[in-house]
Amino acid sequence: MDFTAWMKDSRSLLDGVYDFPDFNLDKAYLAKNKIIVAKQLLKAGLRLALILNKIFYTPAPLLNYQEVTAKYKNGIDIKDAIHHIGKKVTVCSRVVAVRATTAITQISLGEKFPNCPLTVVVFEKNYSKFPAPLQELLQDKNVCIKGTVAEYKGKAQIIIEDPEDIIVLLPPSAPQP
Repeated sequence: MDFTAWMKDSRSLLDGVYDFPDFNLDKAYLAKNKIIVAKQLLKAGLRLALILNKIFYTPAPLLNYQEVTAKYKNGIDIKDAIHHIGKKVTVCSRVVAVRATTAITQISLGEKFPNCPLTVVVFEKNYSKFPAPLQELLQDKNVCIKGTVAEYKGKAQIIIEDPEDIIVLLPPSAPQP
């Protein structure tokens, strides 16, 4: 959790938010900033959830991924990803490693790199779509990934641009979203 980045994110809004003449908060000002307030409240809730998850963390139990994947119309076994190049699929597995740089985040599913049967890739241009760094959101979690399988240096990968393409699975006893 990068509290400094969270602070900088909020402070970056100061010039736009504190733009009101004579310290008068009229209806136009409120309408203009309603979306910003809603987004900041959402981020605050998600960030609080991250903190609470870290405090009360218990590793996600291993699931029967074949059973979970079978529930999806285009679900495939992660080990078969390399045989589905160019196809839109859903794979379910455990996140075993997340490697992030300022330009790219690589998420290893099933096994650690270089033995992972599928790598999920998120580029920097899409980082702002996620409420927190992907390592905090996904490390050691059970997930289902939706996307088109591509080949990179003989390995299967899925490039994610939308957070909705990553589904974090809850433990079997918890209700699924």
